[in-house]
Amino acid sequence: FDAVSSFEPHTNKILGMNITKLCFSGPDTELNKTHYAQPAILITSLALLEVFKERRDLADGIDRLQRDCAAEIEKTADTIKAELTAAGIEASLLSRKKHYYSTYRKMLKYKKPLEEIHDIIGFRIIVKTKEACYETLGILHNLYRPLPDRFKDYIALPKDNMYQSLHTVLVSRTGFKFEVQI
Repeated sequence: FDAVSSFEPHTNKILGMNITKLCFSGPDTELNKTHYAQPAILITSLALLEVFKERRDLADGIDRLQRDCAAEIEKTADTIKAELTAAGIEASLLSRKKHYYSTYRKMLKYKKPLEEIHDIIGFRIIVKTKEACYETLGILHNLYRPLPDRFKDYIALPKDNMYQSLHTVLVSRTGFKFEVQI
């Protein structure tokens, strides 16, 4: 995987078309005679095909998760908006799906399957003050169960680039897991 991963940025430009042709043409074609004559290219092409298949399966899994959770995402967004409004907090709420490649890289980095990546679906809540950030966090932690060890306070401890936010992963009553960035 690591050897193949190093080719990721260039795969489509260099070998993408050859891989497609290799899949759809028989062994007697000029292209495949070249590939069969050069085993390293064939092995690399086949390894890349496997990576592409895994990536396609990952994209399908993420899309399926989003489809299956669409009603839950909408319900969660509506609940959060209503609770923040009731508390008098002026906020903007955005939902997002983590990009396929980011999810793939996270799976590789932490050696976890898709089911254990908790920030595929997320919400970003933008408020005007630091106090509103912490108040929003309190509301969310009262509405949903926070996952232990899945909270980061970048307001108290900003990143080197001065990024300031609160990150938490929450679980709804139905078991829907999602990340919130405030």
